[in-house]
Amino acid sequence: MNDERRDEIGKPCPDCGTRTLDRGFPIGDDAVLCWDCAIRRGGQFDSDLDEWTTPPQTSDVRRPWAPREP
Repeated sequence: MNDERRDEIGKPCPDCGTRTLDRGFPIGDDAVLCWDCAIRRGGQFDSDLDEWTTPPQTSDVRRPWAPREP
């Protein structure tokens, strides 16, 4: 699969690796926590408002652009 097609499918969730196609919780400019991980981490999404009303806990999610801790 080429990179262009991969971008159409979505970026991988930094928590579980699932490619995110629908509503996810953005983390920075380059990552999106998938729906299941965001909900599991305490996030609450209001479908009437079409927004996250409670953000998921993300302090321990490894950002793909961050260096690994030694």
